[in-house]
Amino acid sequence: LIEHNATDQDTGFQCFVDGDPWNRLTVSDAFLVPIVQVDPQGGLFDFGLTELFFETSEPPNAEVPIPFVLARLSEGLYTFCGDMVGDGISTLSAEFTHTIPSGPALLSPPDGATTVDPGSTVVSWQPVTTDLNGQTDIIIVGYQVIVEIDAPPQFPQGFSRPQFSIYMPTTATQVEIPPGFMEGGADYKYEVLAIESSGNQTLSTAAFSTR
Repeated sequence: LIEHNATDQDTGFQCFVDGDPWNRLTVSDAFLVPIVQVDPQGGLFDFGLTELFFETSEPPNAEVPIPFVLARLSEGLYTFCGDMVGDGISTLSAEFTHTIPSGPALLSPPDGATTVDPGSTVVSWQPVTTDLNGQTDIIIVGYQVIVEIDAPPQFPQGFSRPQFSIYMPTTATQVEIPPGFMEGGADYKYEVLAIESSGNQTLSTAAFSTR
């Protein structure tokens, strides 16, 4: 999928694969040209991998315009082929498009706000109805809201870091953050992602502090 950051104005690609254990995974483009190949080795061979996520670089649009980024991966049906542990081949496909939503206009908390009530924090946004080119023939399937403390993690190797993340339906324009998640006198950053039907997404970001 394509991820565009409407606030920072940068664009890149992401890929996620999940399935039964495999010894080799090949992702090929619409012309069956491999673009990614992963081969578990050593102690992981015949133990297999079941998930893979990667994210590419996200060059600023001012340096690498979006059309130049999109030219790296053509639209069409992409094939995922796994050499499975225990023998056998498994293939699936996914449609990749160049349709990119506009970024959600964030309403609250205002960017830079310093007196947000941690017991009543509401993230709200305007619905997205167009793509980056202003076209209205786009299908928004939902929104993702992510809120996290804007500070280095205390335990970098641990995944238990305070983060609120939720997928909201396409009709949603706000979500109340659970008071149990929020802290007083803390700095936060948040983002709202608009997700279109093929998976491409555009996010807008802001920051605030609680009183």
